[in-house]
Amino acid sequence: EVVTVSVSGSAVELTAMRPGLAAISVSAHDPRNGSATASFAVTVEGFTVSGKVSDPRKRAPVLSGVSVWTGGSQEEATPTGADGRYRLPHLWGTVFVSVAASGYVPQTVKIEVGADLTLDLVLEHSGIPPYGGSVFMTPRMIEPSDSTLLQAVTFAGRARRTVFDRRVGSFRRVNVFLFKADYAGARVVDFEVNPEFGSRDAARAELDRYAAPLGRLPVVLLSGLRDFEIHGGDRSLGGNGSIRHILVHTGRGERYIRAGLLEEALMHEGVHAGLDAAHRGSAGWREAQRDDGVFISEYARAHPRREDLAESFGPWFALRYVPDRLTAAEQWTIATTMPNRLAYLDRQGFDISPYTAPVAAAVLPEAQR
Repeated sequence: EVVTVSVSGSAVELTAMRPGLAAISVSAHDPRNGSATASFAVTVEGFTVSGKVSDPRKRAPVLSGVSVWTGGSQEEATPTGADGRYRLPHLWGTVFVSVAASGYVPQTVKIEVGADLTLDLVLEHSGIPPYGGSVFMTPRMIEPSDSTLLQAVTFAGRARRTVFDRRVGSFRRVNVFLFKADYAGARVVDFEVNPEFGSRDAARAELDRYAAPLGRLPVVLLSGLRDFEIHGGDRSLGGNGSIRHILVHTGRGERYIRAGLLEEALMHEGVHAGLDAAHRGSAGWREAQRDDGVFISEYARAHPRREDLAESFGPWFALRYVPDRLTAAEQWTIATTMPNRLAYLDRQGFDISPYTAPVAAAVLPEAQR
């Protein structure tokens, strides 16, 4: 019932009960002049509840496109604007205002509306890592068609080198096939190929599977890299910051190649080799971890000191340098999961060539409702 009607003598009194449109008919009868009827429509506007939806963390992004609605149905939800604000008109009496966004804990607030109100809403992140491992987030982060920094490869003979073989779980001296790979903008990287492959040509064939993809990584991950080891077997890839090397076991490497994820996996290990020593234990990085309170992946959460930087670098790179290769949902997830880590990495001034940041910074897409 939108309005109630009461009549006192010649006066008709309307009392608003709720927002809406009501059709009113009034009839009168005069013995001398006959009967008359009048009809009119009455609109009860109600009141407006408006405000801002925000993430309480430091450096949190503006939450645009977040769903805000009243009642129990989200079907007619009002999205927040580019400034994170919403407006709900035509409200009256007891109202339940609900808000929800991907990655956040939904909430509902009960209010009494008898006038225009400001209701600012705070969304807490769920704290759940969105990915199992960020290497597997997308195979589009680095494309095979991207240019490589690899300039030339030369055979440098045989040499006894200390290598780490995960099959035996230790370092050992091996008479490797040694190649020198020259990367533009970076140093020469020694490729040390296990003699188990049998010949120089076979060793070179294995090297050729990894040398060009390695060159698709940003310069910052190559400039400090000393050597790249290639072994047989199906063991995990590895990166070591203290000795500045990456190792690949070809069985696992082949799986990454087939999945289109080799460059993403090499980027992860390149962070270990090139950035861990200076950054993963720094006060600034630890502060960013604390301020975010969320990890980008289950793997990072399980190993916060060892793996978090390597797990976070790839998503940062993708969001800042190749955002068009991410879906709107992936962009939203990265930006809302680790805003303080993003800010930390932004401040470092890394040489990301041959990649360049878009002319305009990527705009945070609307929340996935």
